[in-house]
Amino acid sequence: MKGLLGMTNIQRAKLLFDLFPDDTAAFVPYAAEMAEKIKKEREQLKGQGTDTALFPGTFWLELAEEISRRIRSSDGKLQKSSTQFSEQLFEGDRAFLTKHCLLQYSISDKVKNLRFRQGVDLLFAMG
Repeated sequence: MKGLLGMTNIQRAKLLFDLFPDDTAAFVPYAAEMAEKIKKEREQLKGQGTDTALFPGTFWLELAEEISRRIRSSDGKLQKSSTQFSEQLFEGDRAFLTKHCLLQYSISDKVKNLRFRQGVDLLFAMG
């Protein structure tokens, strides 16, 4: 097994799902909700340029649309398969938004499992 620092986002997400399948599956609707929230703020985000943020607003919109589409078209597979979950939500640039959503979810009052919170923090808070 690779060391934590040598793992990709996909590998980390798969490990998190394998360790906490119920908690991770419960995150999927939260990610969909966050993506929809971002899409509703379309006009505000379009006005944000690259000089004020790490990524322009249009980048976040594209990620939100992609994540939303993948969740809708998954037919529940993201909540049943660690491979589907990790590859569909944590591959490439999608990981920027999904990691942000996961970190927000883990500190929300929706999560009751302290070990899941610690797992998210261990696997994703460092970068």
